[in-house]
Amino acid sequence: MDNLMYSVASEDDIVFINETYNENIDRLHGVQRNVDVWKELMSCKDSTYYVVNAETPVAWFRIDMEDGGLWIGMLQVKPMYQHKGIGKYVLSAAENIAREKMNNKELSNIDIIYSSNYVRTIQTAKYLAEKNNLEINVDSELGERKFGIDSWDKLPEGFEKRQAIDENYKIGNGESQVEVRKRM
Repeated sequence: MDNLMYSVASEDDIVFINETYNENIDRLHGVQRNVDVWKELMSCKDSTYYVVNAETPVAWFRIDMEDGGLWIGMLQVKPMYQHKGIGKYVLSAAENIAREKMNNKELSNIDIIYSSNYVRTIQTAKYLAEKNNLEINVDSELGERKFGIDSWDKLPEGFEKRQAIDENYKIGNGESQVEVRKRM
């Protein structure tokens, strides 16, 4: 797809971000969100949201920076534009942003780098590794939370609220938030 450009997302983009996220919900291992949730998420100082446009918005992604780390937090392409090279463009754009953010002095005095075994985290970590002349230590234990369900439609109603109230809450053989923190 030609003429792709990215820019920092604004409050005007929240409806698009919400719509795209919810359209991809089955692939995301997540739960439906609404515009108010995105307003709150986008106000976080440690994350920057970007929107990719052709003639219309086609994708969005988030770069997270926290505790000296930098990663692609999420990447979403509208279903009707998937399999057209937009994801590759977004990964390239996100890597360029990551490379630029590596100039942050917080990221120049690092002794060791750990990454999950996910391609997106290794790709993000590589610039930090290059800048600091370090190897990336890949650890499969840094993977995402195991929810104990095989499809998101089996997520119990009220799951998000219940896990917010009780960090030990888990489903079946899944992990609680406390267990994830211990594993990490």
